Amino acid sequence: MAGIFSVPRDNGSCLVLIKNNLAHNLEDSNPLASFGAHENIQVFDIPMGDQSVNDALIPFLMSRQIIGGAGCVLSSGEYCYSQRGLMMEYGWGNNTTHNRSMISGHRESHTGSYTQSRRLHIITGDSNMLEYQTWLKLAITNIIVAMMETSASVQFGYSLKRVALPDDKIREQIAIEMADVSRDFINHGRTPLITLGDGSLVSAYDLQARYWEAADKFVRKARFESERWEQETKEAMSAWQSILHAIYRNDTDYLEGRLDHTTKYVVIREYLKRTGKDLFQYPSLLAEKHTFDVMYHRLPISGSNAPTLFERIRNHYKSRMLFSDAEIDQAVENPPQKTRAFMRGKCAATLHGLKKQGRLDGSSILNWDSLSYQGARFEIADPLMYKKDGFETFLHKIEVS
Repeated sequence: MAGIFSVPRDNGSCLVLIKNNLAHNLEDSNPLASFGAHENIQVFDIPMGDQSVNDALIPFLMSRQIIGGAGCVLSSGEYCYSQRGLMMEYGWGNNTTHNRSMISGHRESHTGSYTQSRRLHIITGDSNMLEYQTWLKLAITNIIVAMMETSASVQFGYSLKRVALPDDKIREQIAIEMADVSRDFINHGRTPLITLGDGSLVSAYDLQARYWEAADKFVRKARFESERWEQETKEAMSAWQSILHAIYRNDTDYLEGRLDHTTKYVVIREYLKRTGKDLFQYPSLLAEKHTFDVMYHRLPISGSNAPTLFERIRNHYKSRMLFSDAEIDQAVENPPQKTRAFMRGKCAATLHGLKKQGRLDGSSILNWDSLSYQGARFEIADPLMYKKDGFETFLHKIEVS
């Protein structure tokens, strides 16, 4: 959480950044826009856009809100699991900014013709503040995707071809059910709200438990590339199980400091208790509740001695944090070595340095599959291939141009 998260202005004020998922008009409390956190996963041997992919992944994402949601206060005073989950319009589709779908149906490669990998573009996730939740959400999604890549069964009677509805109606129904799951916070995700292929209903909690059971069988039989991958995967499985048990028991003591939705809920509830007010019985307190909802997501201001609400929360639950500020700073400034991300970042930094020196002369293009400057071009189609000699030669040409 360290670093500069405010933009100074000429008049001495600063632009404060709020890392939430909705823009609210507090006069009528209706969301004006939604952002969220897009997840981009490199996948192999998965037929993107295929019904079997959607059948496996969409129910997982619908139910994942009880683990990955950032929490949200509605105009009614009702508290929800997920901000982003309320804003989905379709289960799948090609749009990411309007007619918003959970999974992008674009067959995006971003790898040229050099590999068989593809980009799995998930749009439904919340932007989280707590690093434990971010790690767990991404880790369990990676396990489910790995199962799909190896053709392991991750279907539980769920089918998009249900109750004889046309595709558009099914896509809309999925989005409605996802919003219903988000609103099931008070019942701990235990209300049967997700429709299976046979017309029966299942709760988000029970569906997540089924996914965990299938993943546990998969992990027990899996052959890992390294001991590190095996250890990290088993840690994620253990954490997933512990979180589900805590949700089942409504163990807020365990969930605080690990999941945003519970942590934020407790902060708002305790504040209202101390002031003699109640979270749900006083809709007139909506502005106060929205203030806490927004301020929970306020990022630190560089040079300020006054900690933000979330900094105080993070310090309180320091033992539940996964990384130090120094480790986070390191990750922000340095992408993984020997990857396309490293080469693109290094090239961008070099060009930025030339610009600051007044030496930037000519156009530059940093695409997904290539880098170019003044006619020189370097191919980077494979996200996992690092061409050290060729890349260093290309950088040298830029620096001496």
